[in-house]
Amino acid sequence: MIKPNPGGASVPNYLILPQDYSKRPHPAPMTPDLANWVIRAYSPENGTVFDPMMGIGTTLIESAKLNRDFLGCELYQEYIDIATLSYTRLQRGDDPYNGLKKEWESLHET
Repeated sequence: MIKPNPGGASVPNYLILPQDYSKRPHPAPMTPDLANWVIRAYSPENGTVFDPMMGIGTTLIESAKLNRDFLGCELYQEYIDIATLSYTRLQRGDDPYNGLKKEWESLHET
C-alpha cells in the first residue's frame, strides 16, 4: 500500500502504462496494469476490493491475482457473463484477457 513518504513526495499524478491490445468485448476496457497498480497501492493483501462499475471484470481478475477478495456491481448481464468467463479462464490457467473475445464469440454464435 502507499504510505506517506518521509521526504514529502506524493503519489505521481500520471502513470506510464502499456496499451491494452487484448481486444476484449467492451467499448472501454480498463488496462490491467492500471487496475493492478491501484489495487496494490490502495488495498492490503487479503483485503477486499469494491468496483461499483465492474464492466467485464478487469478489477476482478487483478484482485484475484493479487490475493484480494472482490465485490463488484454491473448493470449489464452480458458484461457480468463476460467477467465470469474471464475469471473462469484465469482459474483454469488460461490468459484471462487475450483470447477472451474469441472464446466469448464462439460461445454465442447464432
